[in-house]
Amino acid sequence: MKILIITLFKLKGLLKSRTAWLTVFIIPLLFTLLAGSIYSPKTASDRIPIAIVDEDNSQFSRFLIELIKNEELLEVLETDEEHGLNLVKEHKVEGTYIIKKGFQAEIKKDSNPEIDVLKSSNSYGADAISEIIASGLVRLQSNARAANIIVKEYDKERSLTEDEKEKLWMEVYNHSESYWYPQQLMKLEYQSLYLNQTSDEKTNIVGFSEGPFGVLITFLALSGIYGLGAFSKEHKSESFKRLYLITNSSKTLILGNIIPLLIILSFQGCILFYTLNQFFDLYLDVSYIYLTITVFAYLLLISSLVILISTFSYRGENLQNKYSIFVILSSVIGGSFWSVDLMPKILQRLALFTPQGITMEMFKMTVLNNFNGVVLYFIMIVAAALLLMIISNIRIKALVN
Repeated sequence: MKILIITLFKLKGLLKSRTAWLTVFIIPLLFTLLAGSIYSPKTASDRIPIAIVDEDNSQFSRFLIELIKNEELLEVLETDEEHGLNLVKEHKVEGTYIIKKGFQAEIKKDSNPEIDVLKSSNSYGADAISEIIASGLVRLQSNARAANIIVKEYDKERSLTEDEKEKLWMEVYNHSESYWYPQQLMKLEYQSLYLNQTSDEKTNIVGFSEGPFGVLITFLALSGIYGLGAFSKEHKSESFKRLYLITNSSKTLILGNIIPLLIILSFQGCILFYTLNQFFDLYLDVSYIYLTITVFAYLLLISSLVILISTFSYRGENLQNKYSIFVILSSVIGGSFWSVDLMPKILQRLALFTPQGITMEMFKMTVLNNFNGVVLYFIMIVAAALLLMIISNIRIKALVN
């Protein structure tokens, strides 16, 4: 009953604050709409844009370009070298690939043709795309090599005219090409990989849906700043000690502060996730049970952390500023704004010691529908939250005595 009274008192005070409504609900909602519009499958493409410059303009170069266009992973733009260079400079394409003049002639001579690659330092996939293009080039070269060998052997046995050589060469080439149908001899398959696991039949790309999720959990953590402010005001007005004398329990005070904060943050989280789901078609294929468990565990950890931090300082404004900086830094290290997999190994390990980092890992397990992974991270997060509550309990007893 005492916990309920404290909880209702806290909720009433928070809901009366216009600033709380603006910062806890309105501003995060606006940023959620912005993040949703950026990450929505309706507006984002899952194809990688590249530019191709065909300086040879031959049968073989056109054939190679058609092969590249048939790759579901790539979106191909044909252009000239100058425009292709500008596209790379403006980061509008992953790379520009230039098929040099003499491309077909070099293949027919069993030589290696030139394909120049223009890419920026920010390009992560240009080399992988080069491998895809190289697979098409190998197809052309293998056909041409087979034709050259046959023509050479025939020419040894009987002297062929140039017209006969060309005719035989094309017949062998076309016959060799027929072995690539109805599909290639070797087929490249692309899957999203995390922790040696694959995500099949997903409408959202694993890793792609982390972007808006990271933004949301950062806002949820920043909203915990009101728990800090409330604690500081209580200490200054001596109401904190009076509540302790009335309840005669530091545990009651802790739960009385955590529960209302948990309720407010849960309500905020529901609104934000509902917005992403209904307006931008994000998280349609994610288990709502796993997602709810993930968010609840995170909010419990954040609420416990807020209470603990509150016990170390009573200068409300200064404490809130420090907390905001902590949230931003932990979000950056924890991979809320980009994938942790892109970071150095030492930062990847450090990320797991941040609330955002361990929650992002749990979210990956949610997207992968990995029950064991979800349970493991849930236990770890709840254990961390309980540890923070125990430390808070010790701190509060020291403050009131």
